[in-house]
Amino acid sequence: MTLRKTLKQIREQLSVIKPDDRITAIKFMAVEKNQETGELFYSGHMLYNIKTRESVTEIYSDNDERRAYEHKEQN
Repeated sequence: MTLRKTLKQIREQLSVIKPDDRITAIKFMAVEKNQETGELFYSGHMLYNIKTRESVTEIYSDNDERRAYEHKEQN
């Protein structure tokens, strides 16, 4: 099967899925700024379920490796 046919089949399968069936939740990331360095880092996240409108929030502890991922602030 050629790549073109494969892509066409995938496109056809996706076209029958309703948009509200595709996206079920949104993940919001909480970001804090290090007061000494000015760098931004993830401090937690909130998962919002679109269908049920319920949300779950998780704040990362100081020793959580997900908290250690830092970004430099972009101007």
